[in-house]
Amino acid sequence: MKKKDISILNSIPHNAKNTNKANHSYTQLMSEAEAYMSFLENHQNLANLISGDKNLNPEQMYISQRNQEREKNNKTILQYLLIFLKVVYYKKIIEKDVDNPFEQFRNFVLFDVQLLREVDVIKAVIRYGQKNNTLKINWNEYYWRLSISRIYNQCLEMIKGKINNSIMDCCNCFIVLMDLCQFWFDIHYKNNCSIRQNDILTYKISKAILKKLKQEKSVN
Repeated sequence: MKKKDISILNSIPHNAKNTNKANHSYTQLMSEAEAYMSFLENHQNLANLISGDKNLNPEQMYISQRNQEREKNNKTILQYLLIFLKVVYYKKIIEKDVDNPFEQFRNFVLFDVQLLREVDVIKAVIRYGQKNNTLKINWNEYYWRLSISRIYNQCLEMIKGKINNSIMDCCNCFIVLMDLCQFWFDIHYKNNCSIRQNDILTYKISKAILKKLKQEKSVN
């Protein structure tokens, strides 16, 4: 699938020579993410009330609980991203023998990758993909299933192993997150209103961290 330029992503920060300017960009990103997580917290409280509704049938109950698990995972990923964005020197935590935070983080990213195999997610991709198709191409269900399989295998291949105390392994986690977000951006092509705020923030922060990691790798 050809990647499109999403105008809403043009504000992604770069590691400019002006350190103060870069730090200001990171501060803005952190403020955006913290405000969004506050919103998620309020939404989670409402979801808890709904899931406790005794009038829900078993299928509705399962869907409600599964959605809560997904939102919790998204929130955890954002929390890790904020922590990693504040890190000055990554090598110190990458080389930890015990409780490597990047290894823990990889498991949450893997959860997001595995979602591409869930029936309701596949249906959503097909539904949104066909709805937002503005090109004169017969993008049928088979095309979207093939696209899902491609992005799933690509991402899984990059993070299926453990983090081997290397910056490149850590970079892969953020590359996978960006690829997943880009996949959803492509699905919602030319319909920015339907792009999730969570995906926008995840993409922007992952790219900022990836630049910092690559910069540190080049120095070392």
